[in-house]
Amino acid sequence: MESMAIVIFVAFLVVLAAAVILAIDALRGEPSDPLDSEEIASLTAELLKQPRDEAVKARIRALDLDLRGAFFRRQARAASGRWLLLAGAATLLVCLKLAAYLGERRPAPRQLEGGQERDLRAAAAARWSVAAAGAGVGVAVLALGLALGGPADYSPAPAVAAEPVAHPSAEEMARQWPRFRGPGGLGIAAHANPPVFWNGATGEGILWKTEVPLPGASSPVVWERSVFLTGGNAEASEVYRFDADTGELRWRSPVRAAARGARGAAGAWDAGTHAAATPCTDGRRVVAWFASGEMTCLDLDGAEVWTRSFGPVANTYGHASSLVMHRGMVLAQLDQDEADDGSPRSRLMALDAASGRTVWEAVRPVCDSWSTPIVIEAGSGELVVTTANPFVIAYDAASGTEAWRVEGLAGDVVPSAVCADGLVFAAMETSGVMAIGLDGRIAWRDQGDLPSIPSPLCFGGMLYMVPSNRMLGCRDAADGPVLWQKDLGMSVESSPLAASDRIYVFGETGVCIIARMSAEYEEVARPALGERCRASPAVAGGRLYVRGEKHLFCIGER
Repeated sequence: MESMAIVIFVAFLVVLAAAVILAIDALRGEPSDPLDSEEIASLTAELLKQPRDEAVKARIRALDLDLRGAFFRRQARAASGRWLLLAGAATLLVCLKLAAYLGERRPAPRQLEGGQERDLRAAAAARWSVAAAGAGVGVAVLALGLALGGPADYSPAPAVAAEPVAHPSAEEMARQWPRFRGPGGLGIAAHANPPVFWNGATGEGILWKTEVPLPGASSPVVWERSVFLTGGNAEASEVYRFDADTGELRWRSPVRAAARGARGAAGAWDAGTHAAATPCTDGRRVVAWFASGEMTCLDLDGAEVWTRSFGPVANTYGHASSLVMHRGMVLAQLDQDEADDGSPRSRLMALDAASGRTVWEAVRPVCDSWSTPIVIEAGSGELVVTTANPFVIAYDAASGTEAWRVEGLAGDVVPSAVCADGLVFAAMETSGVMAIGLDGRIAWRDQGDLPSIPSPLCFGGMLYMVPSNRMLGCRDAADGPVLWQKDLGMSVESSPLAASDRIYVFGETGVCIIARMSAEYEEVARPALGERCRASPAVAGGRLYVRGEKHLFCIGER
């Protein structure tokens, strides 16, 4: 029975130590996520300003390793405490039960002589003292070790400690079609030579076409041998990856229901505009945004990396601004109607592509819009240029600080800006066209027939636009005079594309007008897709990737 009592005592001490450990951890709160470190955020911002600073990279790696080690040690300590508590409590209960059982059957003690009884009592006292001291020391050491946390040489797996700011170079991004309107958002496929003849009804010139599960007005993006697209309706939002060579749907990834809490509260112009924003990719991950405000980041296998909800979006027609991937950040323009008290709700955000956390955020004094930002090189560094009613605003890409603003836009601004030859061009049907220098000074502005949906295109010293969403027009980019205009005879929502020496403009009927880029209008061909089209094309090599009303098309040769 004395041995049983010792076991009960030790088990009680183990339970007590485990309870103390868990209580200490509970008082400390949940272990902080290494990605939420303010010091990491500060160093990341510093690296964005000096992307080649190896010393900053080394500090980020070392700090990341330390933070992750502490995070996992604390998780292991909490898990050990829970197991100790469970095991100690179980042992204590078993021993108490057994002691009660044995106590009921206690044998009658035999009579001992006085000297023998004193010796037995001394031995029992010694055993109790040694057991108590040993248990106390053991529990103290155990508690101290768990409180200090794990082995000193602990380190996380190499994959966890990977460089958190890794992103493709500007040269690698320029070889792909990673965002709305391709590299830089300019609509220019500088080294591509897509076909000029195809027939969607007969299949001539169509390499493949694949049905897209859910509708949408978003445009495809291409990275190596993968094509990414989105679809959605009032009940669901999905991201798709297609094989660029065969058209096979490799995976479809729905946005998890928990992130769609705002769904149904946001408006949409029609069924297709639940998925109107074009996704972006950096070849490591793909990020998509939907009309109700949910944004999701997936790896290239379709697994969720992170998801955030920005809804419900106070936008007249539902959110449609596309995303931009830049130097490890996702640039997101969320323009909305002002709040009831008159304060602005519009903002431009830079999110860390790996974690989704906000790197910087700028409040914008503008109305809701549907345009997409572009990033340009200026003398002072890189600028993010945005268009909305009533301003064209440029922000420092590293910090989000406003660099300059120009007033001159009105109405529901949809066309995005473009930049060429040291000028930023912004146009809107109800307000005119402006050419703005990289320092924010207006070079020229003009009125006339202008687009309300398609974005402009500037190439070879000429500015091409789609006036009234049904004409193709050309201006001199240097000072703005109209060189020519051609009525296309159909409505256009797709933005024009420049490839080789040609312009490609897809009309809503699915007919593509191909014209020569020159100071006079010269039509090359009018091939037909075979179904309606609202999205802008993507280009990879000698192929066009076009989203129709129901299918994704690849136009080109095998």
